[in-house]
Amino acid sequence: MHQNFEGIRCSLLSLICEQGKYSTKSDVWSFGVTLWEIMSLCRNSPYSVMNNQEVLHNLRRLSIQDESDPFEALPRPHACPRDVYQLMCDTWRRDEEDRPSFREIHSILMRKGVGVSSQNAPCTSSSAASSFIEHYIV
Repeated sequence: MHQNFEGIRCSLLSLICEQGKYSTKSDVWSFGVTLWEIMSLCRNSPYSVMNNQEVLHNLRRLSIQDESDPFEALPRPHACPRDVYQLMCDTWRRDEEDRPSFREIHSILMRKGVGVSSQNAPCTSSSAASSFIEHYIV
């Protein structure tokens, strides 16, 4: 039986990165991949240039800090602003504590004009979130 591995790459990435832990921060990781797909206009699958074994090897690099064999992030899509790509990269950080929250992601994207207005769901941020968000404001 042949299984389509493409559909589970994002989930594997999140699960392997978190070493079996499922959390909101692993969802943040997956959202970063989804944002990458949107910004690349869904023209490519994540890690489409890698075969399944290479994808798994790349994911394992996250759990081992070996500078000679670093984790390879997804490349910046051509039409993606640099600061939005930086946000994506922040969602893929090794340490989940270093990843932004969904509240921070929402605020950053709204300030950049990416997405739709959420008049009925205002997002307030804490002072810690504000300092994180200011990094992205041009």
